[in-house]
Amino acid sequence: MIFHVELEDTDTLGVIYGPRLSVWTSRIFQRSLKEHGISLQSLIDAKIHLPIFRIHSEIRLPMCLGDVITARLQITEQRERSFAFAVDFFLDKALAARGEMVHVCIDATTREKKPLPPAITEWLDAVAGAD
Repeated sequence: MIFHVELEDTDTLGVIYGPRLSVWTSRIFQRSLKEHGISLQSLIDAKIHLPIFRIHSEIRLPMCLGDVITARLQITEQRERSFAFAVDFFLDKALAARGEMVHVCIDATTREKKPLPPAITEWLDAVAGAD
């Protein structure tokens, strides 16, 4: 996926503001789900929630207003009730940043962990197979 660093992503010096990397990582995840025909609303309606359990971001190179960024999502772990992925962000083919997230699957009513739904395991398999 390709996008530009926008004004809302930067600090007063025009360089990416650190917490925005987490927003980018989440958006790439959501975009990938949508591209694979998965609606987050349908999961919510089915009382399946995928809260973020852990998040980590690392900026390696400054990314400035207007820079063209290429993002690549990869699955790093798949378990019965959780999964992890990383999004690498490239600036002119150089790794500029990496965002990592772990999501756990819970029942929205009981708040107890539950197995990942088939739609998510199929998405995980599809993305893992694309690497």
